[in-house]
Amino acid sequence: MTQSLRDLDRAFGNFFAKRARYPRFKKRRTAQAVRYQLDPRQSDTWLAGERLVLPKLGDLKRAWSRVPVGRPLMVTVRRDTIGRYFVSFAIEEVIAPLPELPTTAAVGIDVGLRSAVALSDGTKVAAPRHLRLALRTVGRRARVVARRKKGSRRWERARFRLAKAHAHVSDSRKDWIHKLTTRLVRENQTLVVEDLNVRGMIRNRRLSLSLSDAALRSRTGNSSIRPNGTVARLSAWTASFRVPRGARRAALYARRCRCRRGNGRAWSAGHTTTAT
Repeated sequence: MTQSLRDLDRAFGNFFAKRARYPRFKKRRTAQAVRYQLDPRQSDTWLAGERLVLPKLGDLKRAWSRVPVGRPLMVTVRRDTIGRYFVSFAIEEVIAPLPELPTTAAVGIDVGLRSAVALSDGTKVAAPRHLRLALRTVGRRARVVARRKKGSRRWERARFRLAKAHAHVSDSRKDWIHKLTTRLVRENQTLVVEDLNVRGMIRNRRLSLSLSDAALRSRTGNSSIRPNGTVARLSAWTASFRVPRGARRAALYARRCRCRRGNGRAWSAGHTTTAT
């Protein structure tokens, strides 16, 4: 009950701050989560790597991906849209810091659509486009859901297959972003990223799918950094360089020449002649 009241307070706080809509009851088919506070006086409810006993759930069958060090203060049980259960722990643990690098180990990061990340040293990482690769499967399963009668067993089965396809795309994207950001943090002492207005960019209906698939906010939102390291954010309106007026004029003239050349007219530097 205490955790539910905290969630409700956070939901209304986001609503009044205009970050979210009015709080609504969760549906049974959406992701669910519940938190438990473990009593440190009960020694039979927790044994690292062997036992986890929660109220009204009993001893859970689990597969440990990582055995926590110490005794957990809070346990969160989460169920996703395809019926997978995950357990996370809040534990006081001393994490060994990464070795400090020289201050010259700095890199600028430019995120985009064609190249997921372009670094200041010339390195470019191609965008994997997880949703684009699975778009055919997602679209086919979505059409199957639309043909089923809502609430029927066949509709529920088709909805589960569609949710499974979306979960595969989401898991692949999160895994790729985590590996990329971890490598950047371990190799550099200072990261300089551009602060983009992703919420406003997604409103472009022609690029909304590509922008959502690129997950721009997830790439630049990783705040974990090594000791004494810094993450600098530059405004999107900051002019990092200025092109001379003559160079802009020459580039515009060259662009006009390329456009006119495709219409049967050849442009030269001094005059215009008709192509034969």
